[in-house]
Amino acid sequence: MFIVELTYPGTWLDYEDDEWSWEMRKLVQMLENPLTEACLALALFEQQRAKPRDKPDREQWEEDSNRRREIEKELEAELNVDPFDPEDRQELYSSVERELRLEKWESGELPKQYSHRLIFMHAKSFLFAVDRIEKILGAIAEKDGVPDEVVEAKDAFEDIFPDLRGVRNTVAHIEDRGRGLDHRKEDLDLKPVQNRLVNAPGGGALILESLNGNEFGSTMSDGHYGEVEISLENIVKVCECIQNVIDALEWSGPQMHYPR
Repeated sequence: MFIVELTYPGTWLDYEDDEWSWEMRKLVQMLENPLTEACLALALFEQQRAKPRDKPDREQWEEDSNRRREIEKELEAELNVDPFDPEDRQELYSSVERELRLEKWESGELPKQYSHRLIFMHAKSFLFAVDRIEKILGAIAEKDGVPDEVVEAKDAFEDIFPDLRGVRNTVAHIEDRGRGLDHRKEDLDLKPVQNRLVNAPGGGALILESLNGNEFGSTMSDGHYGEVEISLENIVKVCECIQNVIDALEWSGPQMHYPR
């Protein structure tokens, strides 16, 4: 796991307005938690991405088949199954499958639907972490008296993730986007999409929570398909933006370092 670092030139901000200094220092240090979460989400995302895809395993298939037969024999007597009654046979089959699944889950094996969603969960954790960073940077840049370098750092961050807000809003309002509605709850005008997963040059494709390599994407409220790249390269750029904000301010006292 790659750990990013920040250096504070001092412990407190050195400005005449104490209230301004206190609020600014609080905002700057608020960036640490979402930066930490973005790093952790990236590590967990890459961990899931590196796992080999499930492939047919003959040994496991044979083991499951044998266990099915054992469970079937146990349940036939318990359920008093009529071997010539289709409904009885179907009930037996369903009971055997459920019993086998329960045994697997109790042994620690995740259901496929659970394991499949893990990488999406980490992708969304990354998305919301960097979204929080963007919002905090925006609040910092809006304060009166901030140096120009702070605004430049905020703008540089937005250049890293140009589709961040649109993708994040779709994830947060999946109930609307999933029905083909924009932020006004009007019908989406779906724009053309062409990538490795979708080829819709004429538009009309609604895409929700898609992973294209390390790009997490969704159709945004304006009908365009947007993506957010989940990568170490982007984490490094984010860290540089935050460090530039820190360095643009006047500090006093002993240096501080992140993480501790």
